[in-house]
Amino acid sequence: MPPKQIFDDRSQFIDDELVKLEKAISSLQKEILEVLVIDYAPGFIEGLILNEESLKHLYELTPIFEELAQLNNTLETKIATNLLKLTEYSKDYFKELGFKVTGIKKEINVLYEVIGITEKGVIIPSGYLSKLFNTVNVEFQQSISNYVLNSIGGNMPYQDFVKGFREVIKGSPEVDGKLMKYYKQYSFDLYSKVAALTDNYYADQLGLSYFVYDGTQIDTSRPFCVGGHDSVFGGTFEPKIHKTFSKEEAESWNALDWKGKDNASTVMIARGGFNCRHLFRWITDDEAEIKKQNQ
Repeated sequence: MPPKQIFDDRSQFIDDELVKLEKAISSLQKEILEVLVIDYAPGFIEGLILNEESLKHLYELTPIFEELAQLNNTLETKIATNLLKLTEYSKDYFKELGFKVTGIKKEINVLYEVIGITEKGVIIPSGYLSKLFNTVNVEFQQSISNYVLNSIGGNMPYQDFVKGFREVIKGSPEVDGKLMKYYKQYSFDLYSKVAALTDNYYADQLGLSYFVYDGTQIDTSRPFCVGGHDSVFGGTFEPKIHKTFSKEEAESWNALDWKGKDNASTVMIARGGFNCRHLFRWITDDEAEIKKQNQ
């Protein structure tokens, strides 16, 4: 299979899996809502005392949170498995590009450790992935606790309390539910960042210096990637899509600022920023020379 086809197949795999992940989170939110409304809300309302005694009801959330953690477990394991598959796409891409990757494949286990998964897709306790998912769970639980705390003293009717729960958990057509929000904030970028991290590792080990800024343009694509005026940059970017650049050029972009830039990462990993749909497709020097002449 041509290297470009493998690269495109992986991009499609990422897009497809993110759609599946969003659907799975929506389903999980509905399940969580049912657990809270049926198992928790009635008891809370019936025992609601409009003073400090109401705080005791927060302790009733503990077993609920434990159940939520179990519900999240399956989702997190699926994400870990998909991240492993991304590294296989990378290996196949560089192999078809004409390089021997056997020795590098052995060293790729180091990347697994950085990500926080074993080569069998098991999440490593206290690893990066474990901590990230824990952050999602903690912030989601805090959202629920904050809602309960803010409800205390409000003499809130049961229906209003349930409606508020629904908005916190499930969201609305205009606003994501809290669980979806936190997964998007912390997890959705994982796929493309792990793909970039793996590709960059192979490229570095193989001595590659050039890449094509690859991907598709969508409604939310940033001017940094597809060209156009950027208010934060204070100027106009030339389009980068499908153009060839050197690693040195890309690293110089870190000194710039633009709307949506991920300041916690680098361009080599985050490209245009949060939820960027583009990736660097590494190519040989010979191919880069030809592409440079034609762009």
